[in-house]
Amino acid sequence: MSAAGDAGTYYARYDTAYGAVDGTATVTARKALGPAATPPSAEDSGSGDSAAQV
Repeated sequence: MSAAGDAGTYYARYDTAYGAVDGTATVTARKALGPAATPPSAEDSGSGDSAAQV
């Protein structure tokens, strides 16, 4: 949670913090979890019903 009083201060601090992230050392969640490389398309999901299948 940010305590910045205005958007400019928020983004200045955000940019500083984001600069600390080492892009070459980060791993995407999909790569870390090891699922298929390509997420399923909307056509592959069936009827398009947004209800969760349990």
